Amino acid sequence: MYQFQKYDGMTKNKVSFGQLKTLTIGLFVCLIVSTAYVERVFAEESNAQLSPGLQFMLGASEHYAQVGAAFYVSELYYLDQAGKQHSLKFEDSPNSQARIGLVKLSNENAAQTLALALPAAGQLIKGLGFTLGVPRDLNHGYPLRAEKPLNDATMFWTWQQGYKFLRLDLAGGDKRAALHLGATGCESPAPVRPPQKPCAQPNRVDFVWKFDTARELKNIWNIELNLAYLDEQFDALGDFQMCSGFYANDTFCAAWIESLGLDLERGQCQSSCKHQQLFRMRL
Repeated sequence: MYQFQKYDGMTKNKVSFGQLKTLTIGLFVCLIVSTAYVERVFAEESNAQLSPGLQFMLGASEHYAQVGAAFYVSELYYLDQAGKQHSLKFEDSPNSQARIGLVKLSNENAAQTLALALPAAGQLIKGLGFTLGVPRDLNHGYPLRAEKPLNDATMFWTWQQGYKFLRLDLAGGDKRAALHLGATGCESPAPVRPPQKPCAQPNRVDFVWKFDTARELKNIWNIELNLAYLDEQFDALGDFQMCSGFYANDTFCAAWIESLGLDLERGQCQSSCKHQQLFRMRL
């Protein structure tokens, strides 16, 4: 019990030894609990900062002052040390679901990360790959009823053709370019009807990076959208270059499709698209 006594007009609080001991123990317990809480919060924040993912970045361009890029990434996988493929999934987010993610880059937003649900950390891999495009079973739906990220109307053509897999809008000097990649040769009774058989040119681009030595699954894999190769074609551009289907009808568009590693007539990868120049991984 506290006892109060007067000392020179002031009240002094006398505390017994037992009360002092109890107070000390209480403070010690509070310190332990507080320390544990801070450590837990710090660990959670650290894990959040180190969440694994694919970080896409805009590369430098000599000619294009304004760049807008949007593309779908799907069919993600890694190669184990024996070269066998293992599927990976994206974390659920406003820009992704398990099978597919949407990346949007611009001068104002030059980098974006798609978080991955990776296997146990420490696993060694010999490669990483994905497809630029929308899987056929998802490509011809109704975007206003689709799940994210397929509910973006700016990435949709028609039910017949499906989605734009890649949308590049470029501006430099007096020149403009709109380079849009998607499936072509899709047949149906009307544009508002989905095709019942595969499109003649699916135009999905497969990317894979194989490593000389096994690498541990990293937290972030940096992949650059390489605009330098488009700089090389700048002089060949007209004042406004549109590539949006019917790629074979235009010399520039035909060359652009082939620079993605695609066979122009079949719309499929040549040699696994290994000669593509659009993306490069920064290890």
